[in-house]
Amino acid sequence: MILIKAQREFFTTLIIKTALLENTSDYKGVINISKNQTSYSIPNKFKGNLPTKYKDGKITLTYIIQVIHEHFSKKIHAIVLACIPNGKLSNIYTALYGSKIVKDLGLNVSNYHRL
Repeated sequence: MILIKAQREFFTTLIIKTALLENTSDYKGVINISKNQTSYSIPNKFKGNLPTKYKDGKITLTYIIQVIHEHFSKKIHAIVLACIPNGKLSNIYTALYGSKIVKDLGLNVSNYHRL
């Protein structure tokens, strides 16, 4: 995980993940992240550990780059870019979609186990 300090109003957290093409459970529509990699929370299920806003007022923006590749090969089959909403938006997403929004985003936000 890389934390990029911005000059303006936000910090960007960049998470880089790899997944093997041969192991579809590694990537088949889901990107596994842990609670220490997001500010997004799902009430009564999952609490992200990143702050939604830092002490200096900057918000957290979280992006994931997932590289799907062949084992012991330089061949890359896909590069996936995903954005995780800031935790301040979780009430809005929960009201509109319930916890289903996380699955719609293609994220598995947990301690590396499925919700």
